[in-house]
Amino acid sequence: MEMASSVEESATQLLLETDPSARQPRTEYLLRYQGMAHSQLEHALSEVNRVKGSVGEDAWRESLKKEGSKTLEVLIAESNLARDRLQAAMR
Repeated sequence: MEMASSVEESATQLLLETDPSARQPRTEYLLRYQGMAHSQLEHALSEVNRVKGSVGEDAWRESLKKEGSKTLEVLIAESNLARDRLQAAMR
Protein backbone atom coordinates (compact mmCIF):
# COMPACT_ATOMS: atom_id res chain seq x y z
CA MET A 1 0.00 0.00 0.00
CA GLU A 2 2.83 2.35 0.84
CA MET A 3 4.39 2.04 -2.60
CA ALA A 4 1.03 2.54 -4.30
CA SER A 5 0.45 5.76 -2.39
CA SER A 6 3.83 7.21 -3.31
CA VAL A 7 4.11 6.31 -7.01
CA GLU A 8 4.14 9.90 -8.27
CA GLU A 9 6.67 11.08 -5.70
CA SER A 10 8.96 8.11 -6.34
CA ALA A 11 8.84 8.61 -10.10
CA THR A 12 9.61 12.30 -9.75
CA GLN A 13 12.49 11.58 -7.37
CA LEU A 14 14.03 9.05 -9.75
CA LEU A 15 13.67 11.48 -12.64
CA LEU A 16 15.46 14.20 -10.67
CA GLU A 17 18.23 11.82 -9.57
CA THR A 18 18.91 10.62 -13.13
CA ASP A 19 21.64 12.26 -15.13
CA PRO A 20 19.92 14.80 -17.42
CA SER A 21 21.58 13.31 -20.50
CA ALA A 22 20.10 9.86 -19.67
CA ARG A 23 16.62 10.91 -18.63
CA GLN A 24 13.55 9.33 -20.12
CA PRO A 25 10.15 11.03 -20.31
CA ARG A 26 8.48 11.37 -16.89
CA THR A 27 5.71 9.01 -17.98
CA GLU A 28 8.26 6.19 -18.33
CA TYR A 29 9.29 6.58 -14.69
CA LEU A 30 5.66 6.81 -13.62
CA LEU A 31 4.75 3.64 -15.53
CA ARG A 32 7.72 1.80 -14.01
CA TYR A 33 6.66 2.65 -10.46
CA GLN A 34 2.99 1.95 -11.18
CA GLY A 35 3.96 -1.46 -12.50
CA MET A 36 6.06 -2.27 -9.43
CA ALA A 37 3.32 -1.14 -7.04
CA HIS A 38 0.70 -3.09 -9.00
CA SER A 39 2.85 -6.21 -8.91
CA GLN A 40 3.34 -5.96 -5.14
CA LEU A 41 -0.38 -5.45 -4.55
CA GLU A 42 -1.25 -8.40 -6.78
CA HIS A 43 1.20 -10.59 -4.86
CA ALA A 44 -0.17 -9.51 -1.47
CA LEU A 45 -3.77 -10.05 -2.55
CA SER A 46 -2.97 -13.47 -3.99
CA GLU A 47 -1.39 -14.40 -0.65
CA VAL A 48 -4.58 -13.31 1.12
CA ASN A 49 -6.59 -15.51 -1.25
CA ARG A 50 -4.17 -18.41 -0.73
CA VAL A 51 -4.54 -18.20 3.05
CA LYS A 52 -8.28 -17.80 2.73
CA GLY A 53 -8.41 -20.91 0.54
CA SER A 54 -6.19 -22.96 2.85
CA VAL A 55 -8.18 -22.23 6.02
CA GLY A 56 -11.58 -22.39 4.35
CA GLU A 57 -14.31 -19.81 3.95
CA ASP A 58 -15.92 -20.45 7.34
CA ALA A 59 -12.66 -20.25 9.29
CA TRP A 60 -11.73 -17.09 7.35
CA ARG A 61 -15.01 -15.41 8.31
CA GLU A 62 -14.59 -16.47 11.94
CA SER A 63 -11.07 -15.05 12.05
CA LEU A 64 -12.36 -11.74 10.67
CA LYS A 65 -14.93 -11.56 13.49
CA LYS A 66 -12.16 -11.44 16.09
CA GLU A 67 -10.94 -8.19 17.59
CA GLY A 68 -8.74 -6.16 15.26
CA SER A 69 -10.01 -7.83 12.14
CA LYS A 70 -11.64 -4.62 10.93
CA THR A 71 -8.15 -3.33 10.29
CA LEU A 72 -7.41 -6.36 8.10
CA GLU A 73 -10.71 -6.04 6.24
CA VAL A 74 -10.07 -2.33 5.59
CA LEU A 75 -6.51 -3.03 4.46
CA ILE A 76 -7.70 -5.69 2.01
CA ALA A 77 -10.39 -3.36 0.65
CA GLU A 78 -7.89 -0.49 0.30
CA SER A 79 -5.44 -2.83 -1.45
CA ASN A 80 -8.10 -3.89 -3.95
CA LEU A 81 -8.99 -0.25 -4.58
CA ALA A 82 -5.35 0.77 -5.02
CA ARG A 83 -4.78 -2.13 -7.42
CA ASP A 84 -7.81 -1.15 -9.49
CA ARG A 85 -6.72 2.49 -9.61
CA LEU A 86 -3.22 1.51 -10.71
CA GLN A 87 -4.65 -0.74 -13.44
CA ALA A 88 -6.76 2.14 -14.71
CA ALA A 89 -3.82 4.57 -14.60
CA MET A 90 -1.56 2.19 -16.51
CA ARG A 91 -3.96 1.95 -19.47
